[in-house]
Amino acid sequence: MAKKAKKEAAKKVTKKPASAGGMAKKYATRSDLGAPASVAIDRMAEPMRSMARAIDKAIRAVSKKVQDRVAWGNAGYIVDGKDLFAISECSDRVNLYIGNGALLDNAEGVLEGTGKTMRHVKVRSVEQAQGAAVKKLLKESVAMAKADDRNAWK
Repeated sequence: MAKKAKKEAAKKVTKKPASAGGMAKKYATRSDLGAPASVAIDRMAEPMRSMARAIDKAIRAVSKKVQDRVAWGNAGYIVDGKDLFAISECSDRVNLYIGNGALLDNAEGVLEGTGKTMRHVKVRSVEQAQGAAVKKLLKESVAMAKADDRNAWK
């Protein structure tokens, strides 16, 4: 009788909790997933919205083959089939993410980050977003992506 009780107790300890059920938790799909980038930009508060619009305009000026969409709640840009840029809102600025930024010349010192390939620029004004440093990085990034057959984020 004692052996049977020990076996029953061992089974109870090793069982998974009823709530786990062995199934992975499912998350709801974002309603804005794949929407135009303007959806994410329009949702931003001022003055970040104006900064993001200036960056959006600069990205579109660099290449005619720009596709935009919302991904992870941020404005994302695909240029010539490569995920290259993203814009996200912060409390006092916007970040411009450059997928191949680690490979670019950072002579102006505006690129930040330590990732394998990606870098970001902290944009704190519309003037900075429209500035020569940001435009130069965008042009160099697109040129490098065209020369390289890999996806920028990989």
